[in-house]
Amino acid sequence: MGRPNNLWIREAFECTGNEAKCINCGKVLIGVYVGNMKRHLSVEHQHLFNQMKMSFEGNEAANDRSPSKKRKITVEMSVDDVKDACLDIVTTEGKPLLILDSIPFKTSIRFLKLLI
Repeated sequence: MGRPNNLWIREAFECTGNEAKCINCGKVLIGVYVGNMKRHLSVEHQHLFNQMKMSFEGNEAANDRSPSKKRKITVEMSVDDVKDACLDIVTTEGKPLLILDSIPFKTSIRFLKLLI
């Protein structure tokens, strides 16, 4: 599980060298310690602290969602369309020819169930 991520607290400070300056009140804290910054915000700017914390926890919850169920995707393309697209990747887009030999590309083609 590890330590909680408190890096969002640094967004309220300008850190330079060994000092952290509060963007809201201009108070300079000696050292760039997250604990001191968190204490300053929670005591001096409680409304801002609660707002930032809620925003961060909402983003964390969004990132912790379980992966979605796999869905079947149907793609209708002719073999010539796939060949033309591959040719465009190499010529028009300037990608190296080795990209067609990469594992992600082969996986895509396997899902298309086409042989080039």
